[in-house]
Amino acid sequence: MKSVGFWSGLSLTYAARVTENGVLSSKATSEGMTMFQHVSAANAYLSVDYMDLSEQDPTGCHWNPTLGARYHDEFVVGTGATACVYLATDETGATVAVKVAKQAGRDAMWRAECSDMQNLRIEACAAGQTFQENAERYLPTCVEVGGVGDSAYYVMQAAGTTGVEDKAPTLQHNVDHQKNTFAQLVAAVYTLHGLGYTHNDLHGHNIVMDGLDLALIDFGEIAPHHRGLGYKHDVNSIWRWANALAQCGEDSTFPLTMRNFFASRSKDELERRANLFYQCLEANWSPGEEFMTAFRTVLDGARNIDSDQHLVELWNTEFVQSRLPPPAVLYPFDGNGQCSSTGAPRPPPHAREVVAPTSGRPTTGSRVKDRQSNRCATVTHDEGEHDSMPYRVTYDDGTLSRWMRADVIVYDSHCPATAGGGSPAPAPAPAPAPVPRPRPRPVPVPRPRPVPVPRPRPVPAPAPHAHPTFAPAAPAITTTTTTTTTTTTTQRRAPAPVPVPAPVPAPVPREPQCGNLAADENAGCRGDVSWAFADGKFQSWAGDAYGRMMEVSGVSHLNANLADFQRLSFCGAVTGTPCGLVPCDSDCTHPPCGTCLAHSAVVPAAVPGSASYSVSLDTHCGGFTVNHWETGAHARYGRRNNGAGRDYTQLSECEAECDAHADCVGFNMRESSGRCSYWKNGPLNPFPSAGNHCHRKTSSM
Repeated sequence: MKSVGFWSGLSLTYAARVTENGVLSSKATSEGMTMFQHVSAANAYLSVDYMDLSEQDPTGCHWNPTLGARYHDEFVVGTGATACVYLATDETGATVAVKVAKQAGRDAMWRAECSDMQNLRIEACAAGQTFQENAERYLPTCVEVGGVGDSAYYVMQAAGTTGVEDKAPTLQHNVDHQKNTFAQLVAAVYTLHGLGYTHNDLHGHNIVMDGLDLALIDFGEIAPHHRGLGYKHDVNSIWRWANALAQCGEDSTFPLTMRNFFASRSKDELERRANLFYQCLEANWSPGEEFMTAFRTVLDGARNIDSDQHLVELWNTEFVQSRLPPPAVLYPFDGNGQCSSTGAPRPPPHAREVVAPTSGRPTTGSRVKDRQSNRCATVTHDEGEHDSMPYRVTYDDGTLSRWMRADVIVYDSHCPATAGGGSPAPAPAPAPAPVPRPRPRPVPVPRPRPVPVPRPRPVPAPAPHAHPTFAPAAPAITTTTTTTTTTTTTQRRAPAPVPVPAPVPAPVPREPQCGNLAADENAGCRGDVSWAFADGKFQSWAGDAYGRMMEVSGVSHLNANLADFQRLSFCGAVTGTPCGLVPCDSDCTHPPCGTCLAHSAVVPAAVPGSASYSVSLDTHCGGFTVNHWETGAHARYGRRNNGAGRDYTQLSECEAECDAHADCVGFNMRESSGRCSYWKNGPLNPFPSAGNHCHRKTSSM
């Protein structure tokens, strides 16, 4: 049997992961995630570990439109450099945890994890009704993986967010609940053992509770049965959490650390602890001789480090069997017909509570108040802390704000979380029907197409030296008058008139050569361009749809202005009806705006750097961020310019700036922003990072 690994049953919470050597960061931290809310999903328990992510821009969380047909009430609960985590509600009202990629390269790993989780459920179905019923109640799994590249998503069934480590103290005065919780733990672990697997990571937050319903999550360390050491090995965890639920104290539990499990002194210590544990169980639970005999067999095997952990003996006791909850489909899974439901009832899902952040820097999904209008809103766009006007918010009436400064929006207790419903409605009143939410206008998904060639612009006909006359000759008058009428229209492809010697009439108005979207010539593209600038560029597929923006306008799609999108449309570099006029030179970012190739005009020679640089593509420099030069001057790290006109989207300017400071040993060039002002001090520690290019002074190598 092969070892499998995956993270189904996501549990995101404040808890940290504890190992035999002490406290380690949560899985959220190890994955580079900053969590705003605890979440428990099939594959991991992601906790709120506040981290210093100065190098990881907490923006770019965009809900994949494909998910909108099956999931709603989505809410960002965590973000990192490679993905964002959402909680959402499926068609049945159950909560799911969704990872949405922020960059390409995650979907292959996610598909492998999802396949492993689903295969485990298929094995449970093949093992018989008991195993399938237990899996439906105790083992959340992966729902689906879809999309590709930076549009990939990973959907998991969400479990409870209270670890058994935190739940046990709350049951101090309810012995029945203590016993029932332990019976569920035995059932869940027995289900894995009956399939031939050991979990190997049963710390206090991979066993999670949703009310009084227990589930196992995070199967990344699962392996066939083997001899195991440490408190997270299944049999040792059964001992530890039985001791915690029975309120027996640390002297009678399996220890977190032990120097040498094979030494006779260690085995004597375990025997002493086991005897104290038996005494406590008999005093607090009165479980009966059958149960005590089974538990002695289990702990004897633990001290002897047997590969057979003897969970079947505990599972078969009357103590466990009489305290199991009735079968229920808490985590349904069909497996494309391989796992038809057992027919057990499916209880209504618990109401989902959304915990919005109340401190730190607001980002996408944060509930805030607009200090200028005193209105509650949700942050829907965040360009990052280095932008002077980073935020756009959607007010509670559905309207979208303009771009706003960071000091305009604040957390406020009068603006509670709304996505996901907040607190459940009091019984017996039914929950109100969901309020329809504005949906973005549908946009065709970009599809592969030939690279469009900029359309040739018609050359205006030269002004004639002579114009038709209105001579009295009847045939000539008729023909000449018709020609004159055609010439004075604004049709762009009208044939040039045949010059006839005659007195020159009043000058004919020339066709406009540029104009904004209000021009009649741009009526066909006006809607598409406006939407692309306001909303389209924030979609997950925007990098593909507007991928030629840098080539055409000299700026990335995220930093382009409205005129740049008009220029892209005019040049036929994006799907939709092309604009009829280019923007005027005063409007676009990099004039002249009448060309379809940025910087096609002669550009003054850039100031060369005094040092030479080596370039490592798709590599982050590492090292230390330089926010202030050693002179005390602000380095304007990550900015577009130096505040005095120097453009930090030009490599020559960044090299010149880095050369001017001895404490600068290199800088990153980011494709996503088109900027190169990410200064670094040494020693550098390069590592692979798609979209980052490390420029390093050769003199510092």
